[in-house]
Amino acid sequence: MTNQTELERLRARIADVEEELAAWRGMSEVDAETHRLLAYNIRDAFEMPGLQPAKLIATLYHSPRPISYDVLDELMPSTIGDDRKFRTLFNTLACYARRALGQDAIRTLRGWGYELTPAGRALVEAELAAATASEKK
Repeated sequence: MTNQTELERLRARIADVEEELAAWRGMSEVDAETHRLLAYNIRDAFEMPGLQPAKLIATLYHSPRPISYDVLDELMPSTIGDDRKFRTLFNTLACYARRALGQDAIRTLRGWGYELTPAGRALVEAELAAATASEKK
């Protein structure tokens, strides 16, 4: 592969990530506090052992489209510089999230990222609605 071809591939990838970030940010004005509270609610509703898998679910829940590893790293900074290591971290978080929601709740887009399936989205919405209803009693 020539340097020019590699450069064009990288430019295309950067453009895709910028478009994806713009879509995610424009989808809704979810502030950090609302996002964090949703992650806590998800963690409690599904009795998850940690907050990071719940943050992944909350991030996927807020996005109407699949999210790439690069955007996940932007939205949920892993503080791991190596590309392979942060992908492994997100793979691990997705495994914990699937353990809580079910195997069909999160779809892996091999080599690219994740998305919450309609079944996963419905499950999260039902649990959050049940939690909200019990708080109002």
